[in-house]
Order: sequence, then structure tokens, then C-alpha cells
Amino acid sequence: MKEWLKDLSIRNKILIGVGGTFIVVMLIIGFVINGQFQNLQEKNHDNLRKVLLDKEKERIKNSVNSMAQSLGEVYQRNKAQLSKSELRELIVEHNKDVRFGEAGYFFIYNYQGEVVSLPPTPEKEGNNRWELKDANDKLFIQELTDKAQNEDGGFVDYVYANPKTKERENKVAYVKQVGNTDYFIGTGFYEN
Repeated sequence: MKEWLKDLSIRNKILIGVGGTFIVVMLIIGFVINGQFQNLQEKNHDNLRKVLLDKEKERIKNSVNSMAQSLGEVYQRNKAQLSKSELRELIVEHNKDVRFGEAGYFFIYNYQGEVVSLPPTPEKEGNNRWELKDANDKLFIQELTDKAQNEDGGFVDYVYANPKTKERENKVAYVKQVGNTDYFIGTGFYEN
């Protein structure tokens, strides 16, 4: 192999040296640019995910606030002529068929953790879920109750089984008190 190198002119040896150096430099620059492009792509993906998550949070917050106001008005209009149990049934009836988006629904609890309305699984209505934990042992019904007592309501993150995928996924819920009642209403979405 060394013999063919001896037979080359100085000009060709210089060209091979410069050409080889140029190729090595271009490969290094290519790797650096590719790494920077990957970082930029990840940042753009993270930024897009954050924007979409914020938009979805805003959407469910507006929906819950509207529904809380509507149910609060129904409650106030009827509280003089109906008993507490009749008012509760009226709220359940109003919530039963309300949907938004593809599969959005509202859940309603009282402040002791009892399910008042849960349209996809009405058989759970009347059950107390105060001690219900998510996959990370978070007492999320208690946290939802705490957030609902804030004047502006609040968001709670927890891990729960997605009924579509059957996988545990991060869920974001927003809750707010229903008027001057003992109930709070909320809804949520899976981040995935």
C-alpha cells in the first residue's frame, strides 16, 4: 500500500491530504448540524405539546365554568319549590346527556366524595370515592374537592386507566363549585 503512495506526485499527495481533511471536517460539521437539528426538533415538539395542552386546558376550563354556572342557575331557580333530593335529581338529569367534543362529559361530586353524576357509568352514582387513589397512590378525589373549593376552581393531574387504551395515562381535570351548592363539577382529558 505504501508503494502506490510513493509513486504519486507531490501535487497528488497534497490533493489527497487536503481532500481527506475536507471530508473529515465535513463529516464533523454534518454530525454537529444534525445534533443541533435534533435538539431544535425536540424543542419544537415540546413547545407544540405545551401549546396544545394549554389550549385543551382552556377549553375544558371554559366548558366547566359554563356548565357550573348553568347548573347553579337551575339549582337557584328551583330550590324554593324542590327538596334537596329532588334538586339533586334535577342536576343529574341536566348533566346526563350533556357532551362536548368527541367523548367529553362532566362528572359531579359532593364535597364528601360521593358521586352525584357520572354519565358514562351511572351505576357508580351514590358511591363514595373519597379514598380512591390513582396509580401513584394520590387521593385525587380529595384533591379535586380541595381545588373545587377555590373561587376559580382548579386543575388536578393524576394517573388513571384510559377506557379506550386500557393503559394508565396522565389525566388532567378541571373542577369548579356548582353555584351555592354542595356539589362541584368537572371534566378532564388524557394527555396522550
